[in-house]
Amino acid sequence: MIQPKNDGDDFSLPELRLKPIFLLLSMLPILAQAQSLSNPQFVPQQSLPQIDIIATTPMGSSGIPLDRFAGNAQIIGNKDISIDSISVAETLNDQGNSIFINDTQGNPFHVDLNYRGFTAAPTLGTPQGLSVFLDGIRMNEPFGDVMAWDLIPHIAIANLSLIPGSNPVYGINTLGGAIALETKSGFSYTQNEAKVSTGSYGRASLDAQTGGNSDGNAYYLGFTSFNEDGWAMNTRSQIRQAFTKFSHRSEDVGLDVSMMYSDNNLRGNQTVPLSNQNQAELGYSHPDYMSSQNLMLNVKGTFNVDTFNNVEASVYYRKINRSMFNSNIFAWLKDPATNNTENCYLTVDCPASNILTSVSQNIVGMNFEWSNNQPIGELNQVFTIGGNLEYGNTAMSNLGQNSFINTQNNNESIGLGPQLAQAQIDSKNQRFGMYLADIISLNDSLNLNVSARYDYAKISLSGASCTDVNLCNNLELIPGVNNGVSDVSGTHTYQRINPAVGLNYQVNPALTTFISYSEGFRTPSAIELACADSLNPCSGIPNSFASDPELKAVVSRTIEIGFRGKVSDALSWRAAVFNSDLTDDIIFNQTNANQGYFANVGSTRRSGLEIGFNGNQQKWDYAVTGSYVDATFQSPFNPANANNSSCIAQGGCSAVNVQPGAHIPNIPALMFKAKLSYQFAPSTKLSTQILAQGPSYARGDETNTDINGQVPGYMVAKLSATHQLDKHLMLFGSVNNLLDHRYSNFGNLATNNIGSGNAEQFRSFSSGRSIVLGINGKF
Repeated sequence: MIQPKNDGDDFSLPELRLKPIFLLLSMLPILAQAQSLSNPQFVPQQSLPQIDIIATTPMGSSGIPLDRFAGNAQIIGNKDISIDSISVAETLNDQGNSIFINDTQGNPFHVDLNYRGFTAAPTLGTPQGLSVFLDGIRMNEPFGDVMAWDLIPHIAIANLSLIPGSNPVYGINTLGGAIALETKSGFSYTQNEAKVSTGSYGRASLDAQTGGNSDGNAYYLGFTSFNEDGWAMNTRSQIRQAFTKFSHRSEDVGLDVSMMYSDNNLRGNQTVPLSNQNQAELGYSHPDYMSSQNLMLNVKGTFNVDTFNNVEASVYYRKINRSMFNSNIFAWLKDPATNNTENCYLTVDCPASNILTSVSQNIVGMNFEWSNNQPIGELNQVFTIGGNLEYGNTAMSNLGQNSFINTQNNNESIGLGPQLAQAQIDSKNQRFGMYLADIISLNDSLNLNVSARYDYAKISLSGASCTDVNLCNNLELIPGVNNGVSDVSGTHTYQRINPAVGLNYQVNPALTTFISYSEGFRTPSAIELACADSLNPCSGIPNSFASDPELKAVVSRTIEIGFRGKVSDALSWRAAVFNSDLTDDIIFNQTNANQGYFANVGSTRRSGLEIGFNGNQQKWDYAVTGSYVDATFQSPFNPANANNSSCIAQGGCSAVNVQPGAHIPNIPALMFKAKLSYQFAPSTKLSTQILAQGPSYARGDETNTDINGQVPGYMVAKLSATHQLDKHLMLFGSVNNLLDHRYSNFGNLATNNIGSGNAEQFRSFSSGRSIVLGINGKF
């Protein structure tokens, strides 16, 4: 019988609440000894006033002042990260303008992060539109271009940069923006620190880090252990993350050798039908979990050739193993004809199945970059040429097992009979890219930003997959006999040159304006190519595949116009309008509750406005951001969705009709964030934060006409405080969802096979009020 991973022993609450304290105490002598290696003379000195530097390339060797960049880029420094933040995705959602989260799985580490209507998500099959980099390495995985936020060690992040638009320098998948993460080193972080926290829903966590340097050599080590039962049943989280970096600096040479490791287990409770929203904590069916192990090695070197020239290169390796367990119900349990018993697999009419998906990825690559800042005549400039070469090999397999639903045990899906192979697929991804960029100061006020990139991608698939609505007995390809099995094979190549140009003009020291145009593209992912046949829709999405007809690459064209200003130290502001047009966009066409396929649907558009204010006045600090995003389909198309009421009203249909102007599901038009802090005393600070967003349409309601309406908007508040006990210890605490408001940020249309047997709107629901308390020590 397929069994979910047994992690119950890891969640013993009394034991967990003591473990972080014992670990912290055991580390204190080590941290204290390590501090003696620190040498302040190697700590970079900051000049006043501080100038924000934005990286212009993934490797970050060439940076310019933010005021010279032609775009509404955002920089989040380590000092801006909340002390109780648990992930990079949470930090971006708290601090980033035009960013919001779709909680599709009921787990805080397994979320879809959206920026200007584009997504970086961990779920296979989600159309990706954001690229994410860590120290110059692309974090989007080759198989599905997914972004697993739980694998990033948030404690090791020094700063985050949010680069808007279809910036071609950041390569494939940069349709709406790029996120560049830079890790700490022993030159930038020279402390020994540990943090212990506990809180609602069985939360218990430990963060520890140490860094120092001596004689041009430095070290950094960070570690996170996080456990939480979750607010709902079957939503436990277990996070283990570690990051270490050894560095060397001399007059002309720099070397960084880093290792990142993660071992996580996440459980989710699926979305819940509206008819069950008063018991949302029970979830829908279970179990559903994802277990991931990630190892990344990176060797990065820099060489200052002379005063004007710098060369930088890195080689890296990633190994990712992931197991995903999904319970699926495809027949109405209350139907008298449904055989929801332990004997259903003998009569081949079970109402449910369990799918265990195993994915193993090996990724090896290299980055290289040359930058030159020698003036051209009297014009200052920063010219960069670089590239990336990456090879990814993925092996994916599915095991399926018939099951029945134990309605007496919170709808547990209990496996029956043998485990049946449903898919065995190998994917090889080869990518090569070359880019150049130049920032030229035409005069003291006007800067020209130009760049271009050539990308080549080759995706090869081989293997076989079940396309039957029920489980297949085997994966043998026997034409005319085993028609439920499809050959998954094919090779697809894509290439394109993407340009960008922008102007940045400083009207006066307090006001800057900019305008830019950029193009980017993304290739269809392996999972989209393997599930693109309308005649053989995939079953068990996104875990099974069919033959792989050609899909076109998605191309994005973005225009952005904006302003940045500073009235005084008490007030800085920024504003931008943007428009991104996509051609040959790809969406998932759902043919029934368990089958569907990916297809190009023509054009889509995401346009909007974003504004932000921040500053401080005496004992007050504040930040306010707001955005409007209008995400619409621009071409008519006919998705097949039997759960849309437009289809049901016709007594069933083969497709629903989506017209230009219809809004793309799960992208709210309005977003608002505000944070206000007050320093009561030199040692005590109180902060409050508000996040709000407007309503959005549910997935499956591309027509915007479903009778269930929109997923409502919401507002959620947070209260937090810190108190410095002495120069070493600080207490902190926070109250999340202060008003105890139950809200949703994601919806989809599906059949409620446990309850009504009818199509309903399903939603992901938030947790209620929760409290976090902790202590942070620096030694």
